[in-house]
Amino acid sequence: GEVLRLNPNTTEDDLSMLPRATDGSSGAKVSCSVVESAAGSYSVSASVSDDRGRVFQLSAAEVIAGIGTNAQISWISPQLDSFMSSSVCTLTVDEVLEGGGAIQLTYDCPQFMNKSRPSNVCKAVGTVVLEQCDR
Repeated sequence: GEVLRLNPNTTEDDLSMLPRATDGSSGAKVSCSVVESAAGSYSVSASVSDDRGRVFQLSAAEVIAGIGTNAQISWISPQLDSFMSSSVCTLTVDEVLEGGGAIQLTYDCPQFMNKSRPSNVCKAVGTVVLEQCDR
C-alpha cells in the first residue's frame, strides 16, 4: 500500500530515520498520488490519517524539479485542538525515486497557522517521502 514518511525539521540524509506511515498498518490510512504531467513536472497529493484522528494533507498542482512551487499543507490534531494549515508553502523536489509513484520533497511553510486562533502562527519545515503512490 501507499507509504508516507514525514520528518519535520529533518537534518539527517538517511531516509530510514523518517517516521513511516503505511496504509492499513497500525490504524493508518494513507493515500497519495505522484503523477508526472510533463518531463520533470509532477502533480502531487497525499493524505494520511490515524486512529487518533490526526490528519496530514499535502497538495501541489505542479511541482517542477529544481524549482520551488506553491503548495497547500494542513495538519489536524484533535488531541491538541489544533488545525494548522498554510497555502503559501514552498515545495521542492529533492529526488524522484525509481519506478514512478515515489518522490522526496522538502516543504517550507513560513506562515503555518491555526485558523481558529489567527494569532497562533508558526513556521513549518521538513521532508516528506511518498512511495508506492498512484501514478
